Order: sequence, then C-alpha cells, then structure tokens
Amino acid sequence: MSALKLLSLANNDLNGGFMQFTLNCTNARMRSLDLSGNAFSGLLPDSLPEMVPRLRYLNLSANAFSGSIPCSLSKLQKLEIRCLERNNLAGGIPEVLGMIPGLRTLSLHNNPLGGSIPASLGQLQLLEKLNIANASLVSTLPPELGNLTSLRYMVLAGNRLFGSLPPSFAMMHKLRSFIIEENSISGTIPQEMFTNCTKVKYFDVNGNLLGGSIPSQVSKWKELTGLILSGNKFTGSIPVEVGSMPNLQVLFLSSNHLTGIMPPNIGNASSLKLLRASFNHLEGEIPATISSLVNLVALFLSDNKFTGIGPNLDSKQLPVVKVAKNSGFLGKPLYAFCQLTLLRILDLSNNQLFGELPGCLWNLRDQQFLDLSSNAFAGVVPTSANYNSSLSLLHLSNNKFTGCFPAVLKNFKSLVILDLGNNKMSGALPQWIGESNPLLRILRLRSNMFHGSIPS
Repeated sequence: MSALKLLSLANNDLNGGFMQFTLNCTNARMRSLDLSGNAFSGLLPDSLPEMVPRLRYLNLSANAFSGSIPCSLSKLQKLEIRCLERNNLAGGIPEVLGMIPGLRTLSLHNNPLGGSIPASLGQLQLLEKLNIANASLVSTLPPELGNLTSLRYMVLAGNRLFGSLPPSFAMMHKLRSFIIEENSISGTIPQEMFTNCTKVKYFDVNGNLLGGSIPSQVSKWKELTGLILSGNKFTGSIPVEVGSMPNLQVLFLSSNHLTGIMPPNIGNASSLKLLRASFNHLEGEIPATISSLVNLVALFLSDNKFTGIGPNLDSKQLPVVKVAKNSGFLGKPLYAFCQLTLLRILDLSNNQLFGELPGCLWNLRDQQFLDLSSNAFAGVVPTSANYNSSLSLLHLSNNKFTGCFPAVLKNFKSLVILDLGNNKMSGALPQWIGESNPLLRILRLRSNMFHGSIPS
C-alpha cells in the first residue's frame, strides 16, 4: 500500500507489537496514523520517523505500549497532533519534544512517565492543547511555559507538581481551560492572570496549597463558566464581584479558610448551577437572593458558621441542599424549604434547629433523602394528607421528638433507612412496619421509650 495517506484502525481489539502489524502499511506518503483504542503493546519504534516522515497526525492512545517515548519522534517535523495518552509509557518526557515547531496538540496523560516538565516545551509556539495529567510527574512549573501564547488548554492535574504559579503564565492570553487540580502548588494566583488571560472559561486548582485572598479581578474573566478553588488555603471573604459573572455555572470554594458572609449579590450570577462552599468559616445568614438562581441544582454550605437563612427561599428548581454542621444555625427555617418543590436531598443535620417539624415536608414528592438528625426538634412527627412516596432515607435521630411511632411512615413504600434513635418517642411498635415498608433494610430506634413486643 505504497500510496496510503491515512490509516485508521481505531477502536478495535487488535493486539501485538507496533512494528509487526503496521510496518507493511506505512510509507513516506502517510499523513495520518491512528491505532488508538486497541490492545497494541511493546515498545514504540525508533524508526517511525523514517517510516512516515511526513506524518501530521499520530494517535496511539488507549493501548498498552510501554517503554519510553523515543527521542527520534522529534524528527517528525511536520507533526501537528500527537496523542500517546493512556498507555504504560515511562522514562520521562524527552526534552527534544520541544523541537517540533508545528505541534498543536500534545497529549501524554495517564502514563507513568515520571520525571519533570521540560522547559523546552515552551518553544512550541503553535501548541494549543497540552495534557500531561496523571503522569507521575515530580516537577515545578517551568516559567518557559508562559511562552505558549497559542495555548488554549493546559491540563496538568493529578501529578506531584510543587512550587508556585509562574507570573509568566499571564502571557498565555488565549488560555481557556487551566486545570492543575490534585498537586502541591503553593503561593498565590498571579494577579496578571486575571487581567491578561481574559478568555479563561474553566479554572481548576482544586486540591493544592494555594493561599491568599480570592482577587476581585476574577470578575475580569467574563467568559468563565467554572471556578474550582476548593481544597486549598484561601483566606479572606468571597469577593462580591462573583455576583457580576453572568456566565459562571460552577463555583467550588469548599475546604479553605474563607470568612465573612456569603455576598448577597450572589443571586446575580444567573447561570450558576453548582455552589459549594462547605468547610470554611462563613457566617451570617444565607442570603435569600439565592432564590434568584433559577438554574441552581446543588447548594453545599455545610461545616460553616451560618446563623440561618433569609426569608422567601423559593428556588423551585433546586433539588439538592446540604447545610449541615453550622453551629450557629438557629430557628425554625424549614417552612422555607417546603417551597423547594423539586427537592430530592435535604441535609440540615448537626445544627441547632428547634420547634416542631412542619408537615409540608411530606409534600415534597421527589424527596429521597432527608436528614434532620442532631438538632433540637420537638413535638410529634406530623402526619399529612399528601405524603412522599419517594423517600428512601430518613434520619431524625438525636432530637426531642415525642409521641408514638409516626403513622405517616406507613405511606413511605420506598423507605430503606429509618433512624429515629435518641428521641423521646413512646408506645408500642406498630405491626405494619414490616408490611408497609418492604424495602426497609436499616431500622434504628434505640434510646426511646418504646415498649411491647417486636412486630413479626
């Protein structure tokens, strides 16, 4: 096949070594070679540049190739796309990979490469996508990478990178996605990145050691859809400018050292879908303006110091709310949650909520998980003419509920876990427990005042 220009054998179940299968199919005319998604194994051939000197597209991903990346691959001077991800390649990243002037995509992720990031990669002036995630790298971030002025996507997640973010990264003015989660990068985010890299759409530094305050200049990223800062050491307050980011869909701030209040204008971030700010030191009321976030599908604010929630919480689209373990969370706010008609998961455990449980909670027909344990609720568990047929997990333990075993539970046919332990309930256990709740697997009634026989 001396005239073959494109060879694609992708996504089959082919195996064997590289040379054995493809040697007779390659030639000097070939421009594209795709063997991805197979079970090829063995070493990559040093002679590949001689076999296909005009190659522009090389995809060997998702195989079982081993050994090191041949330095000879730098002789493929016309190469534009190189995909070697998801193999068993080791031995580091060769310096000479920075000598392929037309390279636009370099994808090496999910290999046990090891070693450091070569500074020579900063010479790839046309590079648009760089992905070396989960590659066992132990390295600082070379300042030379800032010379990649055409770069749009940088993914270096899941390595052992350390040191700081180089200020030179601000020169990557075309950058759209920056993902370095699960490393040990420290220091602060260079201010210049916010002012120069104005096209950023997704910024993920989760699980590092970054600190300092969250700069107000973050609002200059007008196109930003995802801001992932969780699992770091950020301090100070959440900048009010976050509320002026109309395209923001994902805001993750959990597991930092943030203080102050949740900005009331957060409701102006109209595209927001996921808001996570658990495990901080936030205080004050949760602003009722969250109701304005009509696209919000999950709200996680547990393990803070919130004191309550503003009135008129009526975001009818919100299905997941977790506001557990807020030591100052007082009062009787549950009527507000009854307005969340699509609510599926509600976790208000380990707060200081008190009063009687409103029967309107049973009207939330989509609710599957309700945890109100470790509060100070009292009175009887109410009944309701409308009952929830979807509830599968109900935790009401460690409160002050009184009265007999709640009759309303007879209607919950999907119940799997029921925990009423450590309350002040009394009376006999009803005979219908086993029959009316056929899916029940965990029943916890300890430390109450029930008496009589156990239903058969």
